[in-house]
Amino acid sequence: MKKLVVNVEDEKFDFINELLSNFSFVKVDKDWYDSLTKIQKASIEGGLNDIENGNILSHEYLQDEVKQRIMILKDF
Repeated sequence: MKKLVVNVEDEKFDFINELLSNFSFVKVDKDWYDSLTKIQKASIEGGLNDIENGNILSHEYLQDEVKQRIMILKDF
């Protein structure tokens, strides 16, 4: 069996999906996002909003924080 991936513009998806679903040999997979729970979708949206609003920390900053905390724990 071969797999064919087709990228379709959002406004044309329903039409293409309905058209292809008439063929028994065609299996149309949903977008993975559609299978997420409301909580998962809200978490993704929250993260995207954080990025847009600049509420982010750099990788370097987090590495420094972890190193400092490890050093503190080593002193105990």
